Amino acid sequence: MYDEVDPKGKKFTNVITKIGLPVVIQTLAHRIEGSIHIQPQHRLMDELNNADQFLAITDARVVNLKAEVLFQTKFMTVNKHEIIWILPTDEIQNG
Repeated sequence: MYDEVDPKGKKFTNVITKIGLPVVIQTLAHRIEGSIHIQPQHRLMDELNNADQFLAITDARVVNLKAEVLFQTKFMTVNKHEIIWILPTDEIQNG
């Protein structure tokens, strides 16, 4: 990591701070529960609208259409074109 300080004392770094956002992602064949990582000032839509084709997911759990857990992994990527819907888990309301 290379930190630089400008003449006014502002510090610049190559590290981009991101926060984990727990989400549920639905594809045609699977539901994925895990976290995507976004910059604190960005929204979920900002991450989906960036130019990257794949969305990185951490602490993922992949479930089939019969609600059977197929596997869990610390890291995976999902092609954004395969996503049917995605929502933050903190916005899920029962009933």
